[in-house]
Amino acid sequence: MIDKKLLHLLGDNKKYIYYTVAFMIMGLFANVTITACICKAIHIAADYESYGVNDLIIIAVAALAGIFIRYAASRISG
Repeated sequence: MIDKKLLHLLGDNKKYIYYTVAFMIMGLFANVTITACICKAIHIAADYESYGVNDLIIIAVAALAGIFIRYAASRISG
């Protein structure tokens, strides 16, 4: 449970806690994106005849975007 007296001592610095939590949540969604891209890449590799190289490139770009967002979010929240 959040201690209200402790939050009262923070004063105007509460906004930094909100920013940190927001960037952590953004990093969480980036992790989900990376995991989904890995799963989709394995699915494409297992059934490669039905898919093309373009599908794999799109998945790779999405994974790289997720990695970049995760890195940026962890640097900013840290």
